[in-house]
Amino acid sequence: MKRLLLSSAPFREGICPDLRILAVLGLAVLVTLGNVGEVWAAAVCPGPPTNQGDHVKCEEGSMSSEDIDLNLNAVNIETTAGSTPAVSASHAGTGNITIDVFPGSRFTTTGVASHGISGVHTGSSGSVNVFVSGSTVETGVEGADSGPHGIFVKRGVNHAMLPLANQAGDLSVLLSSSSVTAHGNSRHTLFAQHFAQGKLDVLLSRSTLATTDSSAHAVLGQHLGQCPPSSGSSCYAKIKSVNGTRIMAPGSRSNGITLARVQHSGFTYLPMDGIIEVNGNTITAGNWAVFNSTERVRPGNAKTRITDTTITTTGATGYAVFSSRADTGDQTINLACTDSPAAPCKITTKGTQGYGILGWHSGNGDTRINVQGDYVITTESVDLTPTNITAAHGIYGLHQGTGDIHVSAEGIITTAGISSHGVRGAHTKTGNINLTTGGSSRITTTG
Repeated sequence: MKRLLLSSAPFREGICPDLRILAVLGLAVLVTLGNVGEVWAAAVCPGPPTNQGDHVKCEEGSMSSEDIDLNLNAVNIETTAGSTPAVSASHAGTGNITIDVFPGSRFTTTGVASHGISGVHTGSSGSVNVFVSGSTVETGVEGADSGPHGIFVKRGVNHAMLPLANQAGDLSVLLSSSSVTAHGNSRHTLFAQHFAQGKLDVLLSRSTLATTDSSAHAVLGQHLGQCPPSSGSSCYAKIKSVNGTRIMAPGSRSNGITLARVQHSGFTYLPMDGIIEVNGNTITAGNWAVFNSTERVRPGNAKTRITDTTITTTGATGYAVFSSRADTGDQTINLACTDSPAAPCKITTKGTQGYGILGWHSGNGDTRINVQGDYVITTESVDLTPTNITAAHGIYGLHQGTGDIHVSAEGIITTAGISSHGVRGAHTKTGNINLTTGGSSRITTTG
């Protein structure tokens, strides 16, 4: 294992260990220290930067089985050059990558591809694990058409021969009590991509994630790879956000949380569930606030659970909760408001076609939408005209394949605009529609 421990305390031993160690061990592990007064220095891991302004880069080559283990404690790093992440670890061999960022650290970057934190593994085996606690990351320039992501992690290689059977390893991110902001168009706060065999697991707690520009998602998880054979339920793609986390993506075409299981034509995929769990959050989005997507040839279930959460969308088609299923498998959307909610149980959409909840299935399987407790769903349709058909439904189940639609709704649903139903089910092929309202439900439609 190559371990790098960085802290704000002075490093008294010097910054350049004997480079002969690198040649003897055949390792490609490198720490690159930033330019301070136009002076550059380099050292083999471990070798901490000696002052603020340095950046950390560790690499393992294709022949290495060593782990990369970075520990950063109260480190302040700022970079402005392109392709210069504040913290970067890459592996092309068979070891693991672990990046631990402890409280008090701050990373600021503005250059193209200069992510705040970057962890990339392209080797045949090994996992990528990024843990950030009590720290701040800010990247990019507002309004720019290129730039870095806040946190970028990737397992595997984007290749025409996906899914690659010779690459395996999990990808996990834990963000706790931290703030991450990404500026720039199509620049995401947290971007996690999996191209290999293994699970994708993201956990957010007591944190703030924000983007400021268009097509800029706060949390984007993509799985284009495969489940290992016989992995069963231990292989999944999951994003979980809890404990008062705030997610803000106000730009046009910008989503709050997106989990996408993406297909690659010509391959047979094993089942993989896509899971989103949100509890006690506040989410604002210019487009879709919570989006659980599965493309064709990706069997498995889509599971979305929202508890005690406030969601607001502003775009014309800004769906608050959207689950899309295109192959074999069921999809379930559960909303629950507890007796003592951690945040107001409220969904508000402002677009003329801004659904509160949309479950859309075009494959084989059922769609179930359950709303429990005193949730308040309001589709405001603020851009109304006398002839504009808004279709801003409170709850909408749509099936264009084979399977049933089940909707059970409690709470208060208010819609505005022409053809904006409180609860609607529509089927174009084979299956039943069951719509049920109960408890203290109240539905009001205007238009």
